[in-house]
Amino acid sequence: MRDRGEGKSALASHYIATLGDREDRYRFWDWRDCKEQGDRIRTQITEIIVRFSVDRISAGDLSGVGDAELIEVLLELIRNSNAVLVFDNVDSYVDLENKTLTGMLDMLVQRMSISMSNSRILLTCRPDVHYAASSVITFSMKGISPDEAIELFAKRAPAQSIPKEDILGAHRLTKGHAFWLDLIAVQATKIPGVTLPKLLQDMRRGREDVPDVLSSIWDKLALREKTLLRFMGEAVRPETEETIERFVASHLNYKNFSRALRSLTSLNLIVVKPETDAPDLYDLHPLVRQFVRTKFPQPERAGYIRVVINQYEAIIGAIGSVLGAHLPFAMLERWSQKAELEVSAGLFAEAFATLAKVEDAFIGGGHVQEFVRVGRLLFESIDWETAATRYAEFDNIVGVMIAALDQLGEYDSADALLVRYEATIPQKTARYIKFCDVRAHSYWMRGQFDAAVEWATKGVTLKNETNVDTPFDCAHTLALAQRDSGQPEVALEAFLKGTDLSELTGPKNNSLSDGALFGNVGRCLHLLGRLPEALICYRRSMRLLERESSPHSNSNRAYARRWVGQVFAELGEFREAEAFFLDAIKVLGPSAPVRVREIYAELQRLGGMTAPVMEEVRAMRVVSNWMNS
Repeated sequence: MRDRGEGKSALASHYIATLGDREDRYRFWDWRDCKEQGDRIRTQITEIIVRFSVDRISAGDLSGVGDAELIEVLLELIRNSNAVLVFDNVDSYVDLENKTLTGMLDMLVQRMSISMSNSRILLTCRPDVHYAASSVITFSMKGISPDEAIELFAKRAPAQSIPKEDILGAHRLTKGHAFWLDLIAVQATKIPGVTLPKLLQDMRRGREDVPDVLSSIWDKLALREKTLLRFMGEAVRPETEETIERFVASHLNYKNFSRALRSLTSLNLIVVKPETDAPDLYDLHPLVRQFVRTKFPQPERAGYIRVVINQYEAIIGAIGSVLGAHLPFAMLERWSQKAELEVSAGLFAEAFATLAKVEDAFIGGGHVQEFVRVGRLLFESIDWETAATRYAEFDNIVGVMIAALDQLGEYDSADALLVRYEATIPQKTARYIKFCDVRAHSYWMRGQFDAAVEWATKGVTLKNETNVDTPFDCAHTLALAQRDSGQPEVALEAFLKGTDLSELTGPKNNSLSDGALFGNVGRCLHLLGRLPEALICYRRSMRLLERESSPHSNSNRAYARRWVGQVFAELGEFREAEAFFLDAIKVLGPSAPVRVREIYAELQRLGGMTAPVMEEVRAMRVVSNWMNS
């Protein structure tokens, strides 16, 4: 559906609230508000997948999955779920010229329109959107009619008699805008001393095309109500009553806070979002939030933002000890909210520090898009000419952002950021070594291994020739690029770093517990055709991975099984290869359909096999026995 802000969200909310009364076929629902600044749709879809999989799939499992695969996973999960998914306020994802959605939402609508799913997807936006498929229903919400306006006022104040001509005057002034008319009706019927003619007179002082409804209402609010609106206007997300009370505690006692919350809710300025088995959430209508933020200049908002940040820091302090990739996104998001507020307040050094603290948790946990969204807000706000000298984490966050953009396949954005970053390094200082590493890693992630070798070599050469004292280094990226560009023998030496190979492949290696080292060395040996030694390293890497709980552990376990399967296939031991390929598929589950299809293709090529025949339990037993032998 589309409208001009005239109740599309309210209608969608009413539809969800009455599902049980009207349509028994829908048993579950999920609501995502997409009005936030920046592109978060991938994050939203990932969270829906995690929820509907009942945590069988984690966000980390989906971090390397392409957009098309992600949509495939979502549609498969909801195919027989009898669910309704709501994507509210998707205006920023509309192609205004072609009148279609863009990116993942367009892909979702197109795929859903031809699926046999028993679920339903509901999207709301203001611009026109049209699809040819008969299964996609589009309708517009216009302003309400004069008769409907009269009915609205009658329902708001059944005991009062408001002149019809006054209601029609309000209808003309608002052009039938449902939200404005409802606010006016509430004001005129619930606030002592406020009459509809006086309210209309106050409203006409605004611009001719838009009645100044909120300014008129603002002037009539009590100080405690204005204070509560100002704090809620700076909050990034809907919050519970308890959290909001903490925001205003330094300005309002609990009694005044409760009175203000009840009053503003009754006036429809605050929206209550019911939660299942959790406290209700409170939010401002988008038009109210926009009014509150634009009414006051940034310096006057800074104090309110600082208080909200302090409360986020208090929340973070209570959960900071468990910060990691496996932290639920609803909790992890507190850090990105804090960084976003710090950007709004001009606290850029603090925002860099916040992002640096959570980069591993966000990137490793599969919340790459959320990290990129907040990173973009930060980079769009700072002075790039002085950033490197003012912000200690600048170089680090630039590198993380470029790698994240490459992971998302946003190569143009990554290249643009690389160009902008290079411009901050006019001379070949130690920071130029960091630039070489970032650029080399970007090429490596895109599979352009020769270019990666070239740029990593520049950085390594500059550091070795100058003997500069800097933590910046390109050696590891160079080794990765050399390994994958056809120089595994050179990469092997780099990965070993002087360690004798026999310490990894020999009987005594209890002091070595670096799973990545065994994996990288094993891959080099594999590519060199030294398969028995590769298997030794793979086995020891797999043992270590089984005990790890890092963000990429599950994905790495699947890679290890696949690589071992490839070695056994090369050795002609097809039954063992089949077992490892099947177990790799089981480890991946439904989170990476493209990788699963690739492994199935390898299975079918084993010794002329047309389909895998080994039972899953037997395959798992074969892998376990081999790994622990």
